Amino acid sequence: MSLFADDLKLYSDYTVDATHSDLQAAINRLTELAKKWQLQISIPKCSAFRIKNTQWNLANDVADLTYNTDGHVLPLTDHIRDLGVYHDSRLKYGEHISNIVRNAFSRSVLILKCFHSRDYHLLTLAFSTYVRPLLEFSSQVWSPHYKYLIDKLESVQRFFTRKLSGLKNLSYFARLKMLGLETLERRRLNYDLVLYYKILHGHCDIVLSFASGPSVTRGNNFKLAKQTCSIDVRKFLRVIELLMHGIVYLTL
Repeated sequence: MSLFADDLKLYSDYTVDATHSDLQAAINRLTELAKKWQLQISIPKCSAFRIKNTQWNLANDVADLTYNTDGHVLPLTDHIRDLGVYHDSRLKYGEHISNIVRNAFSRSVLILKCFHSRDYHLLTLAFSTYVRPLLEFSSQVWSPHYKYLIDKLESVQRFFTRKLSGLKNLSYFARLKMLGLETLERRRLNYDLVLYYKILHGHCDIVLSFASGPSVTRGNNFKLAKQTCSIDVRKFLRVIELLMHGIVYLTL
């Protein structure tokens, strides 16, 4: 169970051929607790969200995988918005990225229209303050590995810097250097590195399943190991991939 303000999530994991009544039992206990303490559950806002493997044929098991609360069947959804992030059942995050890119473009255009000053230092500050947070909020969760999604996110900063006075004819990386900016992809990697550091040193209540454990030879006890896997959700571990290829170095 996870709680944040008045938002509550119950979750469980199981295989298709295994029993999965524990989640319904938890829902029943929650319903009884709400009645006991006279707390009304907003049933229209409730739904069931399932993260599944692409090989799972849900049609054959949908009758056994429905959940209900107080006699109301919870609708099954493929997308859900949780704390500002749109999750989909395959954890691709394409819809979330499309939403934040659309909002970021709208806000970028507003800045260019509303500011009378054409000083690119001032406009860059406005972009960093009002637009970039839209593109980076909780990026450790949804940061993409597909090139078309990476380019879609980067297109907002490309568009904005190209519109600045005197920078139109420069290349994207030349504009970034003049403005003192980094690519959004690089900034997301920095956030990933910071999160990994906090997890490895116990500053974050998350357990890494791919930490290699204490070193028995030379080195340190903060090594990360990439496990063999067949599904995309576990296959693309961004920081480990980059560390393996020597692109970045994590100093601990």
